[in-house]
Amino acid sequence: MSYIDAQVGKIIDELERLGEADNTIIVVWGDHGWHLGDQRVWGKHTLMETSLRSTLIMKVPHSSKSIENHRIVSSIDIYPTLMELCGVSVPDGLDGNSFTKLLADPKERSWHEAAYSYFNNGVSVRVPQYRLTRYRDKTKYISELYDYHVDDMERKNTFECAEKEFVKKLIDVWEKGVCPEKGELPE
Repeated sequence: MSYIDAQVGKIIDELERLGEADNTIIVVWGDHGWHLGDQRVWGKHTLMETSLRSTLIMKVPHSSKSIENHRIVSSIDIYPTLMELCGVSVPDGLDGNSFTKLLADPKERSWHEAAYSYFNNGVSVRVPQYRLTRYRDKTKYISELYDYHVDDMERKNTFECAEKEFVKKLIDVWEKGVCPEKGELPE
């Protein structure tokens, strides 16, 4: 981390030397994570927090203070955010949303926190406290629900014991991320 931090510092110093610091947006965006034996996985292709979470740091011109923000954004939100910051109109039909308001106010109330992920026959949605993942298995779904306030390592699947009304609300959010063109429709 200190090496990357030093390299970003060099870029910022050079932009300032060239007089371009006030005309440049810097985005440091990381690839997804990697399991190191946790959940019996050695690799990065799962629908679990370890492999799906990634780094996102932005430096925006004329922003004088650093804001730490733990809100949920998706990679597909970066492009519309950059377009808005550059004053360019966003094309119709994008799946992502600009998170420009979050750059100024981490507590912005209008931001919808849900990030969708896909792997093989599974679809996962991450909301602030939970992750709901459902895998299609021929005639039924295999479902996983993790509560990060209780289990941040995703060791206990609470889907079967969770309140049914709450699960239904999460499934409604999950269904918004299902891709009909892939034939991944709930039954």
